[in-house]
Amino acid sequence: MNVPLDRLSSAFYLAVLFGCIYFFVLLALEPYLSLLASPMVEAVRTVGVTESATFKIINRVFWTVIWAVVSGLIFGLPLGLLARSHWARAWVAFLITSIGIRLVSALAGEYGLSEFLSAWNLPGEWGLAGFLWEWSLPEVWTSMLGVALFAWLGSRVRTYLRRQNRVAP
Repeated sequence: MNVPLDRLSSAFYLAVLFGCIYFFVLLALEPYLSLLASPMVEAVRTVGVTESATFKIINRVFWTVIWAVVSGLIFGLPLGLLARSHWARAWVAFLITSIGIRLVSALAGEYGLSEFLSAWNLPGEWGLAGFLWEWSLPEVWTSMLGVALFAWLGSRVRTYLRRQNRVAP
């Protein structure tokens, strides 16, 4: 497949940039999104769910969906609009960069580089075991798949608008 270098490189660079800032942005958004917790708790209690295990499952699913949608809108949609038909390549670059940044912070925490972690505001105090635990959670992968879904949607929107002659090819 013949891919023009200028089109692929801009999407690739954006994907790498997004991968580098992904967890920083999510950490910055966490206090604002936690404002949704109180109405969610009230809604679940209004429905009549009082059992602890059921409430935990509903809470976990709720936050998984919220983070997937927010991640997809912030990172996936612009990535798909820029990447055009190469959204999967851009998403893989985003995924690898995100994992790499978290791995660097985990290794820095593992080897006691706390000043490095605090200077870059990286959570890595759990080290490599924390990294493996974090990436084993379905919530993390669901948010990454949310980015992929919105990147695909962004590329479809871009294709549709290009066919309507509303955006530059």
